[in-house]
Order: sequence, then C-alpha cells, then structure tokens
Amino acid sequence: RRGPVVALASALGAIVCTDGLATSRRGSRGNVAGAAAAASGGFAWELRNMGNRNYILDIEVGGHPITVLPDTGSFSLMVTSSRCPKSKCDFPKGFDPNASKTYSEVDTVHAQQFGSGTVLLGAAKDRVRMPGFGEPRELLFWEITEADERMGMLWQHADFEAVLGLSWRSNAPVLSTETEETAVREPTVLEVFDAPAFTVCLGRIELLPNKPAQKTPSYMYW
Repeated sequence: RRGPVVALASALGAIVCTDGLATSRRGSRGNVAGAAAAASGGFAWELRNMGNRNYILDIEVGGHPITVLPDTGSFSLMVTSSRCPKSKCDFPKGFDPNASKTYSEVDTVHAQQFGSGTVLLGAAKDRVRMPGFGEPRELLFWEITEADERMGMLWQHADFEAVLGLSWRSNAPVLSTETEETAVREPTVLEVFDAPAFTVCLGRIELLPNKPAQKTPSYMYW
C-alpha cells in the first residue's frame, strides 16, 4: 500500500504468475489468492509488462481509452490532459476533456510533489470504466495542468498516460480541514468501484543468450 504495484508484489512474497495463476516463491499464498478470486466470482486484469519496469493496462475515461499505471501508493486517478498547454506540458496527453460528453470540471486545484518532480492538478469528474466492473461510474479525478521540468521529462518517456491510484480509504487525503468532524475526504477509486480487495502477481521477461525470451504473464485478481 505504500508504493507502486511492484512494492506490493514484494510484500506478498515475490509473487509471480504461472499458467494464469498466482504462485509465490515463498509459499502458496499467491496461488490461494488467485484460486479464491476465481471461486468467489472475481476476475483478473492481465497487465502488460514493459520490460520488467512498469506493468500497465487500459481503462476508459469519458468513453475513450487511456493507458494507466496501477499504483498502490496513490489515492486517485491522475491523467495527462490537454487542459495543460504545450508551454507548460511538453509531452503527449492521454485525455482530452473536449472529446467527452460526460466531463465536468471541478473548481479545485492543488500542487502535488513527487520524488520525480512537481505537478499542478485540476479536479474534474467523468464516467470511468474499469475492466470487469460493469457499467462506468462517475469518478472525481485529477488532470495535470502544469508540470515542472523533471516531471515533463518523465512523461515524455513514460509507457503510460495516467496513474490509477489503488490506495485504501485510510490513506486518502483530506480536502477540507476546518474541523475533524467536518473534514471532507475524496472517495478513493476502490470505494467508487466497490472493490473490497485485490491481489497482484507480476510476471517476468527473461532474456537469455542465444535463446528466445522467456515470459510469464502478469495479473491483478479482484
């Protein structure tokens, strides 16, 4: 829960995927988790392995596909957006609010600092569809409206167009802090989609001399 999906996999015992099931190098916990998801009527996302560096998939925002990086250390959906002009965001944009019929801008902005730089974020709402969760649901999310030089360089070379935060409610930031009793917390992605739990298994691409690349699949089980 404290970092990207890779950190979660390490915490669960170096989970890897074999034949579509989760198996663990330290035991059977991953296999049990994968079997439990199937038995309970759950489903799985197949993640695309980008050179053992990032694991990504596609969702829809406003009816349009966007490639996201699942991140257990983030609290919401953060997208690159055409709301940010080229003078402030000189990198490809994954989301165009003008192309969505269900988009609405929210009068809330804030700056967010990461280890790789700082961005200015503008709040918005739209209908978001995630694989396996049925009909799209309205989600409050954040559009990048300005990025510093370091963040600009990161997005220029990123394999993804947005970050899909999968943090739990206890980690969600407070939007209003007048008093503890009236504090307003942003609903997390997991709350909006009524997702009580998930588990992850990350495959590997092995490059061996004079042999074809060996690849195991990667999944998130819900």
